Amino acid sequence: MQESLMPGERETSRPAESEGPPGWRRETRITLAVALVFGLLMVAQERQILAALAHGSGVLPGLTWRLPWPLFFVAIALPLPLRARIAFLGLSGLFFALVVVGDASYFRFFGSVTSLVSAGTAHQLWDVRDSVLQLLQATDALFALAFLALAALAILPGRHLTGEAPPLPRAPRLTGSIGLLALAFALHSVAWRTPIYEDTHHLGREKWVMPAEHWGSRFSHATYAETFGLYNYHLHDLLEFVALGRSRTPMTEAEQRAIDVVVAHKQALNRIDTPFAGVAAGRRVVMIQLEAIVHWLLDLEVDGTPVMPFLSSLQSKGLSWDYVMDVTAIGRTSDAEFAVMTGLLPDTTRPNSFAHPDRAPTYLPRSLKALGYPTASYHGYKKSFWNRTYTHPVYGIDEMFFDETYPTEKILGLGVPDPVVYDFMLERLEQEQGPSFSFMISLSSHHPFVYTPAEYNALFPSLTLEDGWGLVGPYLRSARYTDDALAAFFDGMEARGLLEDTLFVIYGDHDMGGLHTGRTLPEVGPLAYTIAEDRVPFLVVIPGEEDRVARFGAQHTNATAGLHDTYPTILHLLGEPVPRGVLGTNLLVPDDQRDPVPLPPVMGDVLFAYRHTIQGPRGGGPIDPRAEPEPAPPTSIPSLREGVREQLIVRELLDHPEYWSREPVDAGLVRNAGRAVEAGLVRNAGRAVEAGLVQNER
Repeated sequence: MQESLMPGERETSRPAESEGPPGWRRETRITLAVALVFGLLMVAQERQILAALAHGSGVLPGLTWRLPWPLFFVAIALPLPLRARIAFLGLSGLFFALVVVGDASYFRFFGSVTSLVSAGTAHQLWDVRDSVLQLLQATDALFALAFLALAALAILPGRHLTGEAPPLPRAPRLTGSIGLLALAFALHSVAWRTPIYEDTHHLGREKWVMPAEHWGSRFSHATYAETFGLYNYHLHDLLEFVALGRSRTPMTEAEQRAIDVVVAHKQALNRIDTPFAGVAAGRRVVMIQLEAIVHWLLDLEVDGTPVMPFLSSLQSKGLSWDYVMDVTAIGRTSDAEFAVMTGLLPDTTRPNSFAHPDRAPTYLPRSLKALGYPTASYHGYKKSFWNRTYTHPVYGIDEMFFDETYPTEKILGLGVPDPVVYDFMLERLEQEQGPSFSFMISLSSHHPFVYTPAEYNALFPSLTLEDGWGLVGPYLRSARYTDDALAAFFDGMEARGLLEDTLFVIYGDHDMGGLHTGRTLPEVGPLAYTIAEDRVPFLVVIPGEEDRVARFGAQHTNATAGLHDTYPTILHLLGEPVPRGVLGTNLLVPDDQRDPVPLPPVMGDVLFAYRHTIQGPRGGGPIDPRAEPEPAPPTSIPSLREGVREQLIVRELLDHPEYWSREPVDAGLVRNAGRAVEAGLVRNAGRAVEAGLVQNER
């Protein structure tokens, strides 16, 4: 029954019952509209760059990877007052839009995305800012402007928002926030529990893998973003960056003192003179890194067929070392690059190309650039792999030529065949005036070795899969293909008259990986798959200096060494001083004056190589039992702590790059370290550090 009004009484409104709920509904509609626009813009701008990363393949991360981000930010915004809610979403979107613009610009120039872990990526953008500005597109600003306009809604007059209506109560907003957070985390959980498709070069590997097992994303920032989404990539990158920062502890004075001695000791070792000092002065340098080529392939014949006849023939024409150990760890090929470019052992706990490629005090290409050498790198795969987009410029490489460079559509395994890359490099070398540095990273002998051309299939017919030889046959065939490509390159150099003024440095980067068999070739012996045979070939060829090599080579190629010894060796051959900060030792320094070579741990065991032996916690033995002379007696072998000390010191230096700007703690101690080496009194830096001093006895 309707209540009647008394005469003269006016009808009044009841805000709590009439205007309240409609006001709330208006705020709810505004919030939904803003959230929807925010979400669509976030998804759309991410999709734009993901499509570029995918190179038009159309394969993008699913919405379970991409929706949690807008849901998360809307959930964070809901408890805020309406104006703050709108401003927060608009400004958050603007931040991501600027990140996307940076990634898009970086990708167009460098072929990858920016990274905090590789902190210099932003610096790279600044270095090429003129080129980047030319690559900017008008559409790059659209999303930023849209988010800015969204944020501007927060300053509209009240009548354009909810008028005079009371705000939506906090309780339903908190409920909505919790619900959206739960949905975001549920989608995230589903994404990580749902297999994704990945077609790799690994034989027998399932194509549908769990996200945590995705192979390519471990080695490329761009691939991680392409697979899991751009925002997820940047979160992953941020967490890695924070973890790296937390792992650092201040360097103590005692630690600096010990490192000072080792650095001085290494400098003194690299001042030792040899008959090869300056023998290659003024020559161009061609450095060739052979993928997965190991030492036992040299001089190997199987079924009457030589495996690498050309590389084997170079042993008698140049300098060749038999005890250069594989010092790579998680980073594999990129660790080899890090070692030769920096003169430092790779950190065995992290891929060096991502963790700290920019923390070395000096780099081989930069040293050569200071001498007037143009620098270039050549590789048949994409430049984002192993972060080469970032690392090669850091190393000092001016020009990079990767898969998109070469005039061919032919693909062999992972990328462009080695012969195509060699031919391209030949053309460039022929056009150059004066000495230069060229770094060729071969690819065609990459695991699983099954991509050689059909004409190689008839080689080594006895090594069949059916007879239990696994990938041994394919490995030898790919090695022969690699050897033939190298031989053709040398023929091309000779035909162009480039041979005599070139210094060639050729080495294998790491072991061959799993061959899916326990059978070993009788010609190699039972240690083929053990740490004892974890050696790589290392050759230096100086055309025209064969007589000098024949006369002095044997006394100066007996080093037990690692790839980090490449940098000082090249400078020694060019007749240039080795800069402070190189901890590798010139390979021409005789073995009895060299320090132990720490090796990557095997099954948790700490190991090192010394005087042609492998040493570990349970003793040691000769690397090659068939070799002469006998290994050093046990009394001359360093302790385990001494043997791996250089690895620990390098890790400290990579965590504390500021060390190189400090003065030595004890200048007298450092001077004595150098004098002791020059006098031949101290042959082991670990022992000098262990004692805390070096006495210059006479």
